[in-house]
Amino acid sequence: MSYTSEDIQLISIPLTRKDRNTAETFASEHSDESKREQVYRNTLAVLAAQRYFNMLGIPSKLESSDSWNAAKRQSQDVADLFVPEIQDRVECRPIRPKDDQCYIPRQVWQNRAGYLVVELNDRDLEGIIRGYVPEVSVERLPLSYLQPLDVLFERIAAGPITRRSRTASAVTILSTWRGIASLGWSTPRDMPPSTGLKWLAGSDRSANEAVQKAVLNLYQSDSNLAALPSQQLERSPIDALSNLVHETQDDWIRWQAAELLQSIAPEHSAAAIIGAKDIGLYLAGQTIALLVGTIAKPNGKTLVMARVYPMGDLVVLPSGLKLTGFTSEGDTFFEVISRKRDDYIQFLFTADLGDEFRIKISLDTASVTESFLI
Repeated sequence: MSYTSEDIQLISIPLTRKDRNTAETFASEHSDESKREQVYRNTLAVLAAQRYFNMLGIPSKLESSDSWNAAKRQSQDVADLFVPEIQDRVECRPIRPKDDQCYIPRQVWQNRAGYLVVELNDRDLEGIIRGYVPEVSVERLPLSYLQPLDVLFERIAAGPITRRSRTASAVTILSTWRGIASLGWSTPRDMPPSTGLKWLAGSDRSANEAVQKAVLNLYQSDSNLAALPSQQLERSPIDALSNLVHETQDDWIRWQAAELLQSIAPEHSAAAIIGAKDIGLYLAGQTIALLVGTIAKPNGKTLVMARVYPMGDLVVLPSGLKLTGFTSEGDTFFEVISRKRDDYIQFLFTADLGDEFRIKISLDTASVTESFLI
């Protein structure tokens, strides 16, 4: 789910002379000027976050935080605040007033309950809590990817989460996916329009004509099926598509028919079940989405589509973006790489009930991996 600036309420937290003195004391431990600046700003960001938590009655422990450990400050770039209620750390990263990105070093990408972004004004008299993200895998986080603080409060309310349960919760079970209830996934209709969502044409007369033409083309593409009578198409394109999904022996035609059926009759039993997810947060801020869809085949197997496509102002994918599939044992079973003018890349494959697989999207050094179970 994406958020607009109107969704996020900015919280202003005053910083006291005592706060600045503490930050100066920590900074004075270092001889390097850039390191002193780093520690000073990190300390103020943590203190602003702690005061905000105090206002809300959420306990925190500075003395249990790496940012309050002299040895950790010396060797690492840390700005964490330990929250006993979840037995985890929230990273509190500082930015300047005109920044549109927040630097988050790789060393804090793990073992965090999320990331607060704190804007420090020019005189360090206040810290503005700009928003929250639950996880990152990119050093320069665009502020447009920040989420409302309610997301953080929900995370804290959930209590301690062990590493094992985090791994389990990250697996999306596709066989129970109708309605797209999985965290972070949306129906195609809830995503921004894009050429990667191939059949979302609307419901007006011109769209209906486009649907009829598409159905006719699909039937004509299948040499094993008789041509579709025009009167049948005009009477019920939905029935024509459903018939095609069940009768064709060509999986690519089957997928196109089921995806088209999903766009005009999403509750139909033969429609593809499709979810889409904004993954730009993990890919250097590129406005990119991952689409995953399934169809139950007549032989009991499942047809799976994996597609990556651009959103928003991005018309084509960045060249060199990789879409890779891995088995549960870690073996690669497909890889597709975008070219200069690709407006999407995709791969269609067949799986059995109980199969596990992972899909990885990577661009240069940034990547995101999603795990699935049929």
